[in-house]
Amino acid sequence: MNNRYNGQNRYDMRNTSPDGDEMSPRRSLEYESGAVQDTDDEESEQPKKPAEKVSLLSMAFDIVETLAIATCTIVLLFTFVFRIAIVNGESMNNTLNAGDMLIVTDIGYKPRYGDIVVLQKVDSALGDEAVVKRVIATEGQTVSYNDETNELTVDGAVIDESEYVYVDYAHKRLSDIEYPITLGEGEVFVMGDNRRHSTDSRSYSLGIVDERCIFGHVIARIYPLSDFGFFKRMGDA
Repeated sequence: MNNRYNGQNRYDMRNTSPDGDEMSPRRSLEYESGAVQDTDDEESEQPKKPAEKVSLLSMAFDIVETLAIATCTIVLLFTFVFRIAIVNGESMNNTLNAGDMLIVTDIGYKPRYGDIVVLQKVDSALGDEAVVKRVIATEGQTVSYNDETNELTVDGAVIDESEYVYVDYAHKRLSDIEYPITLGEGEVFVMGDNRRHSTDSRSYSLGIVDERCIFGHVIARIYPLSDFGFFKRMGDA
């Protein structure tokens, strides 16, 4: 009796799942060999959420890194390549107005007629004030200017300045210097576009400017946004 009972007991153990359900002998063998997997194993193979968090952190790090690189690049550019200048006063009306924000560069720069430049002549009456003017003539050229008619002559040729000059006929300004004047090596003659409201090379307060006093030429106006644009050098296609 005992042997039969024990044998039946062994048979029941081989044909019963861990949950107590009866299984066929074949399924019992499959279960014992590992062919039938428990549902707990399937759940353990599901994607883990911590991996998603790592992915988001990595993305955030990439964004911060990109912004940091872009910021450093801009700072370096505006430290060594470009400068920001803000117009003060009315001497360049109507080309430029007070408060205009400009981008200036001196990379490979050599002054030539028509350039709008930012300069600082510390040994002048203007002291350390940076001013914005237009280049009228460079080294070796001879300049004459008629304060009554506002006629400009460079090397004997009358220059048409109608594209940029503004003349306030209600105001009169006389030159301090005598014409004609020939510029020496490295010298530049500058004037403001608002001819009768500009302290420039016609006045002893500024006088003839050494090229080394020029920070660079204006390449763009970035503010106000309504006047945003680039300045093309005269003679460039």
